[in-house]
Amino acid sequence: MAYGPELSYHGNSQLQTGESMRTFRPNLASTAIIIVAALSCATALTGKGRSSEPEERSFEGRPYELFVPETATRPAPAVLVLHGSTGSGAGVRKETNFDLWAEKYGVVAIYPNGVSGWNDGRNSREAIKSDADDVSYLLDLVEDLAADGLIDQNAVYAIGMSNGGGMAMRLACERGDRISGIGVVTTKEVYGLECDGHRPIPTTFFLGTEDRLLRHEGDPTGKEGLSRRSVGSAYSADETISRWRERNRCAIEPFTSFIDQSKEDEISIDRFEYQDCAAPLVYYEIHGGGHTWPSPMTRYRSVARLVRGRTARDLDASEETLRIWLGEPGL
Repeated sequence: MAYGPELSYHGNSQLQTGESMRTFRPNLASTAIIIVAALSCATALTGKGRSSEPEERSFEGRPYELFVPETATRPAPAVLVLHGSTGSGAGVRKETNFDLWAEKYGVVAIYPNGVSGWNDGRNSREAIKSDADDVSYLLDLVEDLAADGLIDQNAVYAIGMSNGGGMAMRLACERGDRISGIGVVTTKEVYGLECDGHRPIPTTFFLGTEDRLLRHEGDPTGKEGLSRRSVGSAYSADETISRWRERNRCAIEPFTSFIDQSKEDEISIDRFEYQDCAAPLVYYEIHGGGHTWPSPMTRYRSVARLVRGRTARDLDASEETLRIWLGEPGL
């Protein structure tokens, strides 16, 4: 299984144990090359090479959007792209620009809609009131698309932001036999998620240290199922990663690298690639990052920026995760 590019990194002392970690820092020339390459890739993806447009569909009374690139073979790998608690499938498609990466990697992108958010297994019902059986709904949706010969049921992935990231974790915990990998953006593991039967699968986390909506240090008030008007009630970032390190059966000490390609975002990233795992686990700790989707293409309105905080421009969460899941396209 391929991993993302090994750029640079110094470690988080709370995660480090044992001997000193290996580190690597690129010089300015190599950093400039990386930036130009990333921008060239984004330009190529947004140009006239786009071969498909998303299709609006409905399944079991819920609308969803489907993007099938001409680069996808049939049956193709598929990715469930899951919105946050107040979002929508159409909204997360625009926010993440995931169609562009689906085109590059030849995957079918599915943008479903939750019911008043996703039922991600949390104790508290104050923030997310839905009691829908979203695990069954999403897997039934996948099965419906597979019955048409469109997607490969043995290569179904899920990536989500905020509440959508929580839903991706629940899918991995409860149905790791049906989900081949997950990506989690801006959220920590909620209290109440049951994960006893987890099967190790490739997993990525992108967590901002300045996230004011889902705090990096966690929110223990929901630990015993206490009612609270908050989108919090979750473990800290470090606790979350520790729990998934154990689930993927990784060694404690990760390989670390430091990423700071964009100087305009006032953000740097520590990339922790865990070693000797049963399945890959990579954690991007985004220093100065807020409740946003990391990408040089992500744009938020000024009011949203005040609430959400800063966006990392140094990498694209979609691309990084797809590369870890699938390897380099065309290889």
